[in-house]
Amino acid sequence: MKPEPSVPSVPAIHPILAMPPAPLDLCVIAGTQRAAAPFLEWHIRQAAKLCDSPLRELTVIVASDGLIRRLHQQFFNDPTLTDVITFPLEQDQRGRALSGEIYICPSVARRQAKLRHISIRHEMLLYTIHGILHLCGHDDLSARKCNAMHNEEDRILEKLGLGPVFGRPELGTRRKPRLIPSQNR
Repeated sequence: MKPEPSVPSVPAIHPILAMPPAPLDLCVIAGTQRAAAPFLEWHIRQAAKLCDSPLRELTVIVASDGLIRRLHQQFFNDPTLTDVITFPLEQDQRGRALSGEIYICPSVARRQAKLRHISIRHEMLLYTIHGILHLCGHDDLSARKCNAMHNEEDRILEKLGLGPVFGRPELGTRRKPRLIPSQNR
């Protein structure tokens, strides 16, 4: 009688759990900033990978001032212009976003980019990362949480090779923003 071949002992894993996460279904509607769309798409995909999130569908809309003001008024009872507005659309059983929309304002991005001495596409990417972090459960409603969120944004931007925006508090000061001004990514 032949001995049976030995089979290594492996824990039983459900096939779905053993699969890699589904890729992010991403749509960037860039309007007047369509030249920035390829840069945003590539960096958004990379940034999403760096966040611990089940996010599978994301739409990023570069919106007009009027639309941003209307959304801000309708959902936050604030008629002023803002940089980014984020909406989770679908959530899992634990309340984590599976899909969402991020509206970014190019006119605010243009003004901020000029102040930071960076390109508008870098500023729009920052707003999108901010929105992704909101979809991941981060909030910026207190000074402590806002600082933590800024630190996470810097961590992601540094991993993407773009450098920090906010820096870190060092002896009561903050580093000057350093996003690479005109890198063609």
